Amino acid sequence: ERGGTAIGRISAHIDTLALEMPAAQGFGPGTGQWGLMEAESEDVFTALLAAAEQWLRDQGITRVLGPISQSIWEEPGLLIEGYDHAPTVMMGHAKPEYRGWIERAGYQPVKQLMTYELDITQEFPPIVQRIIKSGEKNARINVREVDKSRFDEEAAIILSILNDAWSDNWGFVPLTPPEIKDVGVKLKPIVFNDLIRIAELDGKPV
Repeated sequence: ERGGTAIGRISAHIDTLALEMPAAQGFGPGTGQWGLMEAESEDVFTALLAAAEQWLRDQGITRVLGPISQSIWEEPGLLIEGYDHAPTVMMGHAKPEYRGWIERAGYQPVKQLMTYELDITQEFPPIVQRIIKSGEKNARINVREVDKSRFDEEAAIILSILNDAWSDNWGFVPLTPPEIKDVGVKLKPIVFNDLIRIAELDGKPV
């Protein structure tokens, strides 16, 4: 605060599951994070970052990744292109000057995170349509809508599949049962039955 007015914020945090992940996957022992950063000026940002880094150092952290707000599953990364586009759900959206502030503080890019825009009014490419038709002919495969009346159960199915499918990706940290439940609560208001499908093979969600 300056003169009783809030002029910036930052978080410093340690994901204990991230510490257990292989270093080759992005996190690993000694890795902490900062995020939720907003500042009115570079000097404010520099002071906030110094405080966050010192707190992490005091906890025994030797390497820092940021911005990650508050985990890889929430809002990871710093926007460096596409400021003319609206914010995307679960992706960081920051002011253009933040990149220079962070780089001047000594941070280097570690991974590129992309958001893609898809015109959903267009038909799928022919190869995708052939795959769909092939699957529709296979009696062992069933693709169904989510049942919103059993939303907690359906969300747990989807997120457990996500945990498995994402396990070899850079930055992966497994979602825990409490997190899965929390994500379900957050996403329920924006989930429509016809937007999400679950594929089953021999009756088992895959």
